[in-house]
Amino acid sequence: MNPLKRATARTALGACAAATGILLFTASAAQAADPDPGLLDISVGVNVGGGNPGKIPCTYEEVVGGQVLLDNGYTTAELRTAYDAGDRLPVIEDSQLTEVIYQCADPQGTIIGREYCTIAVEVQDGTAPDRCIM
Repeated sequence: MNPLKRATARTALGACAAATGILLFTASAAQAADPDPGLLDISVGVNVGGGNPGKIPCTYEEVVGGQVLLDNGYTTAELRTAYDAGDRLPVIEDSQLTEVIYQCADPQGTIIGREYCTIAVEVQDGTAPDRCIM
């Protein structure tokens, strides 16, 4: 592929990625140095979770503990917002947000605080909903 066509293709892919939320990863140095690489291997990731491209969004209606959400790329700010959106929950510090059970409220990975666990969260590793140890 000549350099002009390659640049045009990259610009078009970049515009498409920006419009759709698809993340494109760059080619390796060996691929970039090849004057005519033929078909390029392009890795594509979808940013479903919003502003954090490393986030693994929860599954709709999933019940999951705060530490699992943090491990999956959610931020403390997102946990705080979700906790504050919950109903009749006690006031807690940010350091206690991992001791909360959250519910995934929609297919986009929005979470809402459901329950503060006074002892700890029992993580079920996807075999069952996480739950509080009381």
